Amino acid sequence: MTTLRGGWPSAGFWVFASSWTALATLLAWGMTEPDLDRAWRILGRMERPGFAGMSPRDVRVLSRSLQRHPSLIEALSGNRIADFVEPTEQKWIAYREAHLAVRPQPNATIRIWTESRASSTAYPLTVRFRASWLDETVAFDKDDRKSFELPEGQPVRAELVRVSVVPADGVPADGHFFEIRVTGEALIPQQATP
Repeated sequence: MTTLRGGWPSAGFWVFASSWTALATLLAWGMTEPDLDRAWRILGRMERPGFAGMSPRDVRVLSRSLQRHPSLIEALSGNRIADFVEPTEQKWIAYREAHLAVRPQPNATIRIWTESRASSTAYPLTVRFRASWLDETVAFDKDDRKSFELPEGQPVRAELVRVSVVPADGVPADGHFFEIRVTGEALIPQQATP
């Protein structure tokens, strides 16, 4: 009868095992899709009929892509200061939750205008804007247009702002007819004249 030798495997085994592990890791890394490619795929999916809104993963991908590639804001909002990422109908949107791409404006404060039109059963209606640097709520009790200013110096870089619409009765907004439109304008401080 032969006895098995105890102890650690030889150095040759460890070299063999680590080289296969490195190869598997390299192949797995090479097969991952970069965030920017995913972002373009998400934007393409938005243009097809039947788009029902972005998933939380889609939002994370677009946010990371905006951080790494600030010029992506051109694809999301064109030359506008603030614009919805999701498809709109003449700038009106009817999603319960949407995302606003906001372009930074150096040396200016940004005013966000929010406009609401809805069935009478949807009012009162609350529109909430949230980002890491923003938590603003705009309440409507009839079709109206209201504004608020973003905190001074914000956003520092192009960023997505989450926009949620909730009727007062708590029924998901999809159960009511409603539409909101959001636009942004830069308020440039006036220079004092001597």
